[in-house]
Amino acid sequence: MSIYEKYNLKDNPFPTTPILDPGSDDDRVNGKIYNPHIREAEILSFESKIRQRPPLIYIENSDFERGVGKSALLVQQWRQLQAQTDVTSIYIRSTERLKPTDFAARVIERWHHEGHLWLVILQTLALYVKENSHGEMPAAGLSLF
Repeated sequence: MSIYEKYNLKDNPFPTTPILDPGSDDDRVNGKIYNPHIREAEILSFESKIRQRPPLIYIENSDFERGVGKSALLVQQWRQLQAQTDVTSIYIRSTERLKPTDFAARVIERWHHEGHLWLVILQTLALYVKENSHGEMPAAGLSLF
């Protein structure tokens, strides 16, 4: 009998190293060990804030707050946003500190990988053409593009 069986657990519910990989099959690592009722008011506040405008959510671990659920909360929100058709929701994991240009490059690379990049470019271009009807690209040119 392991020390976890007396708690009706087959293993330690938390990984030894607090990491997050939303693509993992291990629930201890993929963010599925998550109880939204523990911090319900804070989570509702967070959800309302990120849905008021297009969010960019960035979470960085510190040496002082490890394993308190920041990443699991982020992944739960990310999964909900992925289900929306009018939102692009990407996940970027880095084990090193990124300079702003490197972070921006990873965002663009991930958008491209998940098939969002051209949609965003075309939507932005369509808004530009609509607002600048006498600009460099006429509406007919946009449809060809």
